[in-house]
Amino acid sequence: MRNRIRLAGAALLLGYAANLSPQIVEPKVTTLGLDDVRVLSMAEGHSLQRINGPLAGIAWQEWEAGVKLEQHNHLNQAVLVVVEGRMKLTSGDREFVLGPRQFAIIPSYVVHGFEALEDSITIGAYSPSFPPD
Repeated sequence: MRNRIRLAGAALLLGYAANLSPQIVEPKVTTLGLDDVRVLSMAEGHSLQRINGPLAGIAWQEWEAGVKLEQHNHLNQAVLVVVEGRMKLTSGDREFVLGPRQFAIIPSYVVHGFEALEDSITIGAYSPSFPPD
């Protein structure tokens, strides 16, 4: 009886491992440059280039001084870093000023908005990734 239970357990584990194998067998690496990614104009003076993976995405954004993105929210959690320039982040009635090499962590569904205080570049990582454009 114990041998049958052991065999059943081993078969169950092998079946479970077989279901995982497509995720670990042969990963494929993709490389891109910003020149390969479509530029989306979000508003005058604000461009976005977004690359989506299966579970997360990344966005390169260029902002002219004075450009505002009104407060909004979304399913995606986000981590944003200012590469150059200065950005004002608002969340409800709170304000934060971010400069180069400073990050903001924005959980899912938290209301937030941005204003470029000077010409700026930001990179944002998002999960889950956004739907294809």
